[in-house]
Amino acid sequence: MHIHALKTSNLKEIIFSSFVFFLIFRLLVNIIYFLFPFEILDTFYPLYEWQWYLIWFGLPAITGLLLAIHFHNKLLARFGIGSLFITVFFYVYVGGLLYLTWNYPFKRPAVFSELLDAKQVMAIVDFEHKPTNSIMIMDYLLTYRICYDYYCLLERPLVAFYEANARIDTNKNIDTSIINEIIQNIKENDFLPEPASPYYYESANSFTARLVKFKTHRAEIYYHLSVRTGEVDNDHYALCEFLVDGESLHVVKNQCFFYDVAGVEFLDYAGLPILLETFMLLVLSISYLVLYYLIKHGIVKIEE
Repeated sequence: MHIHALKTSNLKEIIFSSFVFFLIFRLLVNIIYFLFPFEILDTFYPLYEWQWYLIWFGLPAITGLLLAIHFHNKLLARFGIGSLFITVFFYVYVGGLLYLTWNYPFKRPAVFSELLDAKQVMAIVDFEHKPTNSIMIMDYLLTYRICYDYYCLLERPLVAFYEANARIDTNKNIDTSIINEIIQNIKENDFLPEPASPYYYESANSFTARLVKFKTHRAEIYYHLSVRTGEVDNDHYALCEFLVDGESLHVVKNQCFFYDVAGVEFLDYAGLPILLETFMLLVLSISYLVLYYLIKHGIVKIEE
């Protein structure tokens, strides 16, 4: 019984102590993000998603647990209890608010994995769509550039195609009947976001789009449609992406997220939230280190 109680006590110390190390290593990740512009750390980089979460949250958690196994004690466990509540509150509460605003919590969703398997981009067509079913093909409406900042939206698939070393042909067209059928499938399945009110109906259903036809290394043919809608709410816009089967023209995968223009775009995680988080982590880390030193050297007493 005594041995079991001792093991349970050690396990609790390890778990709670790990939260202290977790917060410290989360701070290190933020510092690296600010000092070194690694693509994989960029919240807007379109090729990584689970890898980003692994670095930002997984590695600090694993490192914190490994350190806690060797360096756990009652004092660290006490700090860890407070860290647990702070961690859960900040990341669940703030992540939830960000998700409600942007339709993703911290990191913009990655492009579909099929794009990274592209062997050849067979055609690229830019067009504008307005209710009802008015399509205007645009000649080089958008530049075919590689970028992944906040307003790089229709360009996201190009990052994947260049990463895949796909041969890109921008001179071929896609028949308007195919464009119409794909849009019809999207509308019938209600894949586009609903406007906040009837006032935004026309703008929400008007969009600029890029349709790409490509072939994978497995000889599969897909269409990829990127849709940048008008306002769905005040200064609030949507970017939707669809992977479409090349034969049936049915939507295989779809995803949407939001962005703002002259609105609250600074509330994206890469803006104000990460600054507040870094400040919080810095204050907590310094406080823990100073307080731990003072207590261990008997300068500050705490009740057992």
